[in-house]
Amino acid sequence: MTPTDVDNYNSSNQCYLCHKTLTLTKVRDHCHICGVYRGAACQKCNLNLKNPQYVPVFLHNLRNFDSFIIQEALGLFKNLKIKCIPRNLSKFVSFSLGNLRFLDSYQLMSCSLGSLTSNLAQKSVNIQKSFPNLCKTFTGEKQAQLLARKGIYSYEYVTDYSKFDERVLPAQCHFRSSLTGEGISDAEYEFAKSVWRELECETLGDFHDVYLLTDTLLLADCMEDF
Repeated sequence: MTPTDVDNYNSSNQCYLCHKTLTLTKVRDHCHICGVYRGAACQKCNLNLKNPQYVPVFLHNLRNFDSFIIQEALGLFKNLKIKCIPRNLSKFVSFSLGNLRFLDSYQLMSCSLGSLTSNLAQKSVNIQKSFPNLCKTFTGEKQAQLLARKGIYSYEYVTDYSKFDERVLPAQCHFRSSLTGEGISDAEYEFAKSVWRELECETLGDFHDVYLLTDTLLLADCMEDF
């Protein structure tokens, strides 16, 4: 511990984790990997604060869509142990591949990512406070303001890798979903064109990468706020 750490520990009268008043069970919480002092904590919090032995991988609505795609490829990793917690014969609460544990964030936040993002945006006028991960990646305020909402993507139009080489945004009719029987509004298509233009996309592959990256960052911000 540095002299500053010692002063912090001696002067602390609240657990830095649960913020309750410290009693005789006051301990020096530190990282068990690098040894760095983290703060004065109560014994209960110190014992409960353990480094996980797995890497959580959150996907929104995992059990109803993405899990089927991932599960098809699990058999390719024959040297890694596979575990699962089933809900029924085809759906899982979670499943693990080696030290990767796949979890459905929808089970914690049962709203669409669009609704979650919209609700988060309304919490504060400060976009950096509401979407810290998004703003760290897209540092320009105009880009961050534009991308702080659920993106638009032509899922069914992209049928093979050659589509990624196309140098124009697909026509509005290609954003229609056969599952819902609905397309996108004129305003949504204008938003997609704004993203293409503002992010300087040259190909549909560029647009695709921006869509996936922003979706991931928005979900991370929603999870951290949760």
